[in-house]
Amino acid sequence: MSLIEFWEGSTFDVDIRTIASSAVAVKGKSYSNPCRLLEIYGNTNISKHNGQLKQKNINFTDIEINAAFLPKIPGVTLQFGKGIYHPPFIWSDCHPMAIATSFTYTTNAIFRILSNLVEIKLINENMVDVLLDKACLLLTFLYKSNRHLILKNMNNNLNMFFVSKIIEILVGKNIYNVEYQEVERTNNALNLALGMAKEHAGLTLIQQMIIALGKGIAFVERHAQATALSKDVLAQISETTYKYTDNKLVIDDTWKLIEIIAIANDSERKITMCVILDDTVESIDDLLWIQKLMIIFPFLSINLLVNTAQISINFSVYMLSTVFKNPIFRELAVRLGSQLTVTNTYCPLISLQNNLFDANAKNAINDADLVFIKGLNFFETCQLKDKDVFHAFVVYGPISRTYTGLPELSGVFAYFPAGVAGYEHSSEPSKLITMSSIWNRVNNKSAKTVVKNSY
Repeated sequence: MSLIEFWEGSTFDVDIRTIASSAVAVKGKSYSNPCRLLEIYGNTNISKHNGQLKQKNINFTDIEINAAFLPKIPGVTLQFGKGIYHPPFIWSDCHPMAIATSFTYTTNAIFRILSNLVEIKLINENMVDVLLDKACLLLTFLYKSNRHLILKNMNNNLNMFFVSKIIEILVGKNIYNVEYQEVERTNNALNLALGMAKEHAGLTLIQQMIIALGKGIAFVERHAQATALSKDVLAQISETTYKYTDNKLVIDDTWKLIEIIAIANDSERKITMCVILDDTVESIDDLLWIQKLMIIFPFLSINLLVNTAQISINFSVYMLSTVFKNPIFRELAVRLGSQLTVTNTYCPLISLQNNLFDANAKNAINDADLVFIKGLNFFETCQLKDKDVFHAFVVYGPISRTYTGLPELSGVFAYFPAGVAGYEHSSEPSKLITMSSIWNRVNNKSAKTVVKNSY
């Protein structure tokens, strides 16, 4: 057991083995010692990999933090402190056990970035342990500065940005750029996804909507460096992709999205849906059903909100030209400028966050009649209570289970009408209102079978 003080008043007697056993992998990757950040932060085992690594008492000033570490989003002032909420929760709301678990996730996130750099031969494998220790130490300095201000008042989304920023500082922007991440891997994954999508092009609209959920947990990106995929890997990807077909979604409002659009189309009334996509691979399947929606409903307009920063394996503006040139997306490409609009936004975080939108994102959402938001992280950070919103994702990990109230790997395609949030956060766990309880309260499920059978 190790006594670790995260900040004054938040001290926890950590059982390293127990914490390590509950560590969550990041995109399928885990470090051999997921508790390494905990050890360095708590100064319990500082020199395991690097005899020169020393714990110092560095306290960055606000000016230094702003200049070196904080994301710069045009028109947005990022603040931390009392009364400033970053969804879904800030870390001071957490039990110390949850913070310790988040530290293991952070360690795994650092390792994932470094191991990816090894795979593309930008750093040597023997540098990984040393660089990971240095990253953990730099994070420790940042999170202990100014009486732990950032650590107490950030969310997981910002934590992941700091991880990336610190890797950039350590290895240099020419090796790792926080605004242009994992480009080769993501482009390879994009090409794999386009190849796989050919077999999905002829599926029904509903089938395409549902398999896009399964594709999100197939982790195709793991195999992005391979020149060819084995039969076993392809079979595993296919099995996961089709996991939620045959009415296996726990919440299935695919019918409701079609119904809202069909009613407007039948009245020859224009309706605009703003679309926020997630990982690149699953986004290809999302674009398939979005394309089909536009073909079926000519009065539907799509505003695709696309990031100009390439973050992790997320879909970004850099993928659009490849998508539009692919024959299976011919109908999507010919609608560009008419039914289809692309709006660029800038966000250097792993997921868009509703209190950090730039002007383009705000305008695209405000002008839309409804919004489709893909991805678990986006559900947690991008709640739009003033809009009709559809969230689609698969429950994965303890935070997701807590905020949805659903079991691990539950498939969700959920509708929340304007005035209703997807969850209601509270710093008191007993008062948190989960997505499933809200959805059960506000949604009418009677029309589901009739509408689904039409498409």
